[in-house]
Amino acid sequence: MKPNKNCESCLVCDSPGSKKCSGCNSAAYCSAEHQKQHWKLHKNQCKPYKVKTSEIYGRYLVASRNLTAGTVVIKEPYLAIGPKQDSLPICLGCHKRLTKELYRCSKCKFPVCNSECEKVRF
Repeated sequence: MKPNKNCESCLVCDSPGSKKCSGCNSAAYCSAEHQKQHWKLHKNQCKPYKVKTSEIYGRYLVASRNLTAGTVVIKEPYLAIGPKQDSLPICLGCHKRLTKELYRCSKCKFPVCNSECEKVRF
């Protein structure tokens, strides 16, 4: 049997794959059973985006499926965290402006409102 040119091949058996992964919309399967069978291998590659390259823009992401508002596309750890250097002091716990410095965090020594604001983690 010749594969249908309009479908991609199943990643498990190479048959025409009419079903696509709903997560990334790029992996094709001939049946739900083959999709379940391949999930352990595919889940680390299953992303709602594709990485593209442009001579003008460099590397960028393009959605591989329709995304709803609020969908987390990519999550990376912070590069840097800290207060602005050229602003009035604010509490690093609740972000209220500090009118006078009364309390400092016991770990980082930055100003905070009180011991409750000291416990806030990012």
